[in-house]
Amino acid sequence: MNFKTAVNTCLKEKYFVFEGRASRSELWFFSLFFSLCMVGLWTLVILLSSLLPSMATVLVVVSALASLALVIPHYAVSARRLHDVNLSGWWQLCSFIPLAFYLILMFGFDSLVQEEFLMSALDFIGLILVIYYVRQGDNGDNRFGSSPFGDAVSEPEINFETSAKICLREKYATFFGRASRAEFWQFSLFTYFLSVIVILFGSVTGDGLLYNILLGLVTIGTFIPGLAVTARRLHDVGYSGWWQMLPILLSGFAISFFVNENIMLAIIISVLLIVSWIIFILVLIRKGTNEKNRFGMPAIGLPIEQPEPTEPTE
Repeated sequence: MNFKTAVNTCLKEKYFVFEGRASRSELWFFSLFFSLCMVGLWTLVILLSSLLPSMATVLVVVSALASLALVIPHYAVSARRLHDVNLSGWWQLCSFIPLAFYLILMFGFDSLVQEEFLMSALDFIGLILVIYYVRQGDNGDNRFGSSPFGDAVSEPEINFETSAKICLREKYATFFGRASRAEFWQFSLFTYFLSVIVILFGSVTGDGLLYNILLGLVTIGTFIPGLAVTARRLHDVGYSGWWQMLPILLSGFAISFFVNENIMLAIIISVLLIVSWIIFILVLIRKGTNEKNRFGMPAIGLPIEQPEPTEPTE
């Protein structure tokens, strides 16, 4: 399913349809459309509010209503995507639990570590949902209906333990070769899992020094294999691993402009940063090519071809 078809399906044909199933391409193409609309809309609000301060309230209200109109089909297609992997669409509401807890109790927390724990829990749950969103749907019918069109070729899953073993032991600093979606996203979950454990430990013990040391060790220990598996994932879809540096460079420019109070350039770079992250995630969730590419054999699926035996020479 292409970009135009996904938008047409979600906005016209299935605007308020929470039943049935949706393919990965339908969800992620509409997510790209949704994100681009949100970025463009609120950037326009900020710019117009600075030029017309008297209209700021009206602009915010209109923008909030427009955002709500797009949120409904986004939750609908997210529910259908979860149905495609045989999960209830209600699971997407789990992402609100840490946020609601944080909003209710935020004024009762004096420790920065506790606040960091709640926000990390929010990110952790969000990452788990993303992993289900990028999973191959069930082949054939399941309890939510028939399989949607597309994603016909199934992709073997790499579990949590196997992904950590590959990235931390076998390919710690291996920037060549290719990695499947499962390998990349399961390792991303692993790194978040470690961070949440450290933050929870710091929240319970209240030892800020030990917390900073442990968090630093986890960050340093997973930084290189994180870059490596990202490079291999990009290789799997035919892109150079150096493309992962683009969001990092844009982040540095945005921070630099904000520090120097160059607000207009900072806003422009921030918009570019958000768009680059959206495109970057869309690339990372793409299925790798089934054939050998310039970076090597497929990460999964096809066996490595053995050379033909040669006749012994006399």
